Amino acid sequence: MSARPEYPQTPLTRPTRRPERFSYDKHRIHRLVDEALVSHLAFEVDHRPVVLPMTHVRIGDDVYLHGSPGAGPFRGLERAPANVCLTVTVLDGIVLGRRYFTHSVNFRSVVVHGELGAVTGTEEKLRVLDALLEHIAPGRARDCEPPSRRELAATGIHRLSLAQSSFKERTGMPIEKDTGDTDGTEPAGAWSGVVPVNLAFGPPQSTDPAPPPDYVTGYARPHPGAARAHA
Repeated sequence: MSARPEYPQTPLTRPTRRPERFSYDKHRIHRLVDEALVSHLAFEVDHRPVVLPMTHVRIGDDVYLHGSPGAGPFRGLERAPANVCLTVTVLDGIVLGRRYFTHSVNFRSVVVHGELGAVTGTEEKLRVLDALLEHIAPGRARDCEPPSRRELAATGIHRLSLAQSSFKERTGMPIEKDTGDTDGTEPAGAWSGVVPVNLAFGPPQSTDPAPPPDYVTGYARPHPGAARAHA
């Protein structure tokens, strides 16, 4: 049985601690990027670090972001790509230990390093925008009016390869360790365990009397086939 495909380790993606929590498995990376609705893009403007929350969509081995071509992270990408770092995180649990330093969180995350470049072709822009709507809510693209030429020209679509990406997760209960500077007894009355975290969605709020479609009334994450349909 052949091994599952992985992205290569690079100096930017190789862990400096807790390597057992890391993976380069393409399936795990793709699945988490597909599940999450929000990512965070880190870049530099005038020698100052900036981090912005973004919506995204994965198509194959690339992640796409959209925004105004004149906005900070996207300015000038038509001329030259920019070095960026993108993070995607899903919180799965609050880990409560018996000591201050045995508290943690259970999570899954993907960190991507690479060059962010602009997509200029009209057909590819439309393909990505369709995929983005399907990532947000499968079935949405076919219900919506496509963008006009003016709207499309005013929207920037930007591509980041997943070639330099890594997956990291923490699972399980608190790891209680005696640091050697305690008397070895557990703190009295301290409960230890995990509080699971799940993303919940409320009832739809309509702007018109028409009933919402099934994909709205039954909305849930993740949508396993949302972006993979375009992979």
